[in-house]
Amino acid sequence: MSKREGNRSVVTTSWHATALDANDNLAIVLESIAAGQEVIVDVAGKPVRVQALEAIALGHKIALVDLHPGDLLVKYGETIGEATAPIAQGAWVHVHNLRSLRARPDARAVGFDAHAYLEVAAAALALSIPAESRDAVAANLTRLSEYAREVLAFDA
Repeated sequence: MSKREGNRSVVTTSWHATALDANDNLAIVLESIAAGQEVIVDVAGKPVRVQALEAIALGHKIALVDLHPGDLLVKYGETIGEATAPIAQGAWVHVHNLRSLRARPDARAVGFDAHAYLEVAAAALALSIPAESRDAVAANLTRLSEYAREVLAFDA
């Protein structure tokens, strides 16, 4: 949804957080969230309501379900780590309650599926990617994912 402000178009949304894959158990908040606020999460195109248990800063993660120590944490369809403590639905998820599994030989993380990510991201952003460009875009996404894993390889 968009509106006009002067000479520019401003995009507005009816949700506060997004999860690109229906299997995500975490979402990224798109604005700062106050403790107790009802958060509307776009989960692969469907709205889900979660009450924030604490303040969550823009760009940080919110739990969509109750999680237990050792549970895999999934964002954008990829396993990004595991819970190190109980995490209640609506809680802030960050280094205090997750451990990264990136760049670990024993990591249980699933592989990155660039074509699946491309489909979900294009749908979420209402992008039309020509069929003849999809393989090239997926290859670039794979390279970006590999680079991100290398750069972000740390114990969270």
